[in-house]
Amino acid sequence: MNTTDFSISTGEYITLKCTDFKGQGLTAEAIIAVDKGSNLLRFTVDGKNIIDYDKTLLDSNDFTGTPVLFPTPNRIKDATYTFEGKEYIQSIDGQKIVLHGLVLFESWQVEESVCTADAAVLKTRIAIKKGSKLFEAYPFECTLTLTFSLTREGIVIDYAVKNDGAGNLPFGFALHPYFTKLNGGAEKIKVPANRCFLTDENMIPTEETAAVSGATDLRKPVPVNTLLLDHNYYDLTDEPAEIHYSDGTKLTLTATNDFAHYVVYVPEGQDYFCIENQTCSIDALNLHARGRTESSLLILQGGQTHTGRVAYEFNQ
Repeated sequence: MNTTDFSISTGEYITLKCTDFKGQGLTAEAIIAVDKGSNLLRFTVDGKNIIDYDKTLLDSNDFTGTPVLFPTPNRIKDATYTFEGKEYIQSIDGQKIVLHGLVLFESWQVEESVCTADAAVLKTRIAIKKGSKLFEAYPFECTLTLTFSLTREGIVIDYAVKNDGAGNLPFGFALHPYFTKLNGGAEKIKVPANRCFLTDENMIPTEETAAVSGATDLRKPVPVNTLLLDHNYYDLTDEPAEIHYSDGTKLTLTATNDFAHYVVYVPEGQDYFCIENQTCSIDALNLHARGRTESSLLILQGGQTHTGRVAYEFNQ
């Protein structure tokens, strides 16, 4: 086992590659579009696209691959929120940003790319600074750094948020992977959560919550093709989320404890589904302002840095 097991190539996108995945001579790749939101476009194991993307959607700034959701994952009602008694409107050039934050379509910077004996590593960064369009939408100076590590076990994504200002920084972070229905929806998913936010008639999550039951109960593996969901889960158990494939392989989603929520999105008639590790709830800033502890909003004091990790581990 040495660095020759790993390589990094550049082109339109950056590709991390391992030629001895699982120590079994399998090939795994992670393709990342740094100038399109530092998006993990594709994660491939032994020719199977576990996560995949649609180039047309990517080029038109639509959701595909693995969008990075920061600083306001999921939805903000009417793009308006209150923090420390002050009201803010999240908008750019007069256009309100309701969904999934601000960095998912932006061009990031590459900080480092290196191969070690254990991984191919890519480190990227984006900053929200005074005078920028992002600061117009979210007037809190901060820097978000992502480190992608393709190992022999899977793909690991470490994130770090630094508060570059003097005041408090409220935020959430999430990854939104589009998992491929490799088994036509016959694969099973397990999401270890006891409660969820309910949805309205348009499948939009509401502020009402309930214990999981029936179609929302994913504590034991459930076939994807039996589900129709857009639900925010919380009150998690200590187990990881899992995707079980019909050939006996499994993808395990592990995360640090700051990821207190999942969003599970299984739309009708699509060839993908989403299990999103998320630190906060829907509309987290407004729920926090109303004293709702399930918002799980993260707050950093001036100069502080917060770190966390999500890993997708593939098991034969």
